[in-house]
Amino acid sequence: MDGELHFPHVMLSGSARMDWPGPGQHPANFFEALKHSGWHHTRYESKQAVLVSQDKVHFIVNYSRPGSFDEVLSMHTTLWIVTRVAGKWGNSLRSY
Repeated sequence: MDGELHFPHVMLSGSARMDWPGPGQHPANFFEALKHSGWHHTRYESKQAVLVSQDKVHFIVNYSRPGSFDEVLSMHTTLWIVTRVAGKWGNSLRSY
């Protein structure tokens, strides 16, 4: 996932702010823990651009995490701020 992010990266989870100075901030067992919860894959239900400029786009993203029988284990709505830095688009901020 780090390849899709710009660093430093900011995540807002509720009122808590997490600043990630560089790659490698996800727990090493992030995907393994998801698998143990029954997660099979992530499905993006919608991505809506709500503010667009030449080098920045704000998206409202809705995604679900289905299990192996396609049952929905969780649904999430997030705000992503995606920016173009040195010609590369990446996620600079996520808010949950």
